[in-house]
Amino acid sequence: MLDERIFLILGYLLFCIGSILGIPHGMSKGKGDPAHTELWRVAHLSTCIGGISIIGLQYALKNILPEIWVYALGAYSSASYLFAMACMLSAIKKVHWYKNRKMKTAKVIYSMHIVASCLSMIAIVGTLGALFYRLFI
Repeated sequence: MLDERIFLILGYLLFCIGSILGIPHGMSKGKGDPAHTELWRVAHLSTCIGGISIIGLQYALKNILPEIWVYALGAYSSASYLFAMACMLSAIKKVHWYKNRKMKTAKVIYSMHIVASCLSMIAIVGTLGALFYRLFI
């Protein structure tokens, strides 16, 4: 059986990565490029929130839906890490994926966002479906 602590570790690591991303975010503030600062802000905050979400969801889903919590957290964790990588890549390369999707780097970043969104939606639909089934059927 999967060690239950793996998701706590994954969440904690993602939170730590997000916290460390606060350094380039802070450093970008003094360089006079608000668009680049915004890319780092999104990378920093969304990665921290992704890590905290994994930790919180483990406790919630393990108690509410013990039959499927591992599968749901696998999808949520994968989505969180993929989204974090996309945001970091966007900030490092100074690429606004939503502005110019014809650039090769922007296409890769946009694809990462789409796959992360699909993984999140799979987890959301699966957990909500299981929850409604448990409550109403």
